[in-house]
Amino acid sequence: MAVNFEIETTRIEVGSKGGYFTVRGMNSEDLTFLTVHYLEDAKALVAKYAERGVIQRNRVADLVMELAKDFPTMVVEIISRCAEATTAEDVEKFRQLSFVKQIEALKAIALLTAEDGGIELGKVMGIVASLLEANGLKPGPLMTSLQTIIETSGKPSAT
Repeated sequence: MAVNFEIETTRIEVGSKGGYFTVRGMNSEDLTFLTVHYLEDAKALVAKYAERGVIQRNRVADLVMELAKDFPTMVVEIISRCAEATTAEDVEKFRQLSFVKQIEALKAIALLTAEDGGIELGKVMGIVASLLEANGLKPGPLMTSLQTIIETSGKPSAT
């Protein structure tokens, strides 16, 4: 089987001396890790920013700002994983990035992860649930709760 593609990345410029790092979109391993470790935190953000099960591209900036402000450890984890950090020193550099650069990196990651119409959360959650089950883990009530939020976001209320 021939493989003929490059993983799309975005370059993030840092400082005035030509420093930079590159980020890619989140893959299934990143999403599984984040779901396992940050699911409870992610539920409120999903409920706030998802419409009809999709985080629209025009809402990504707002989502990223709130994520960076409220969940600094998760932000460093996302950037470190998507920038392919390999050492504790690399991770520490991402922790020390200015807030503005963290926002820039997160937005780039979100846009690289999103499909043209936005991040289709139902697909993401289905993939994550499958990966968890493949590793012998049941999605459990938190995953079920998040899936319910995704499925009902943007739907008219029955009341």
